[in-house]
Amino acid sequence: MQQHGRAFTGEFFVPGCSGKWSEALHYARYRFASQYAKGKSVLDIACGVGYGSHQLALAGASSVVGVDILADNVSFAQRSYRLQNLHFVQGDITSFGEDQSYDLIVCFETIEHVAQYNRALHNCRRLLRNKGCLIISSPDRRLSSPRNLLATDRPENPFHVREFTLSELLLALEANGFSADETRYFGQAYQPVFSSMIITKAFRKLIVRPFASKEVKLNRHRRLLPNYFTVVAEAQGE
Repeated sequence: MQQHGRAFTGEFFVPGCSGKWSEALHYARYRFASQYAKGKSVLDIACGVGYGSHQLALAGASSVVGVDILADNVSFAQRSYRLQNLHFVQGDITSFGEDQSYDLIVCFETIEHVAQYNRALHNCRRLLRNKGCLIISSPDRRLSSPRNLLATDRPENPFHVREFTLSELLLALEANGFSADETRYFGQAYQPVFSSMIITKAFRKLIVRPFASKEVKLNRHRRLLPNYFTVVAEAQGE
């Protein structure tokens, strides 16, 4: 693996620099998304240093475009991951791309970094063909910023600008042309926290359907909320 041009700050994941659990969680998300990628035109928006785009390309996508707003990330990805069906370009999640260019968009651990999150989701819908899918993940605000009482409170993570609960993200997705039923909600957890918190029916379903990953498991006998949730949302006709 080549060296990234910036010092690791925690703002985005860098393989080999972010710790065992973080690495397991990040790779598990892309393994999960890979089952949707075969034969598809895929956009990995806010791809970071490109490791996940590379996984999607190896999974049999017809093409994968990895896009990141940071030139250093794009340059690192271009040097590090080279496949015929994989390309990296610089771009902004709120404005990148041409209408109806993709069958699948992957957007992991990004939406909480974007102040104009509705604009970002609207742009993702614009980029997808009808019935295409957006696979989007985010930390659960109740665990990532437990002292915050309101959705508009500043997140505890200094790199985040707006965090979500699952229901809040679902509402934002619906407002921007997506739908997802409860069979398409998934969760990840990596530590026992807030065991006394009441778990809703929806989140209980998340807990019994974690990602299929040997590295990332949920203890089904503990009262846990997922630290992260992922939604597979379908683009609706306009």
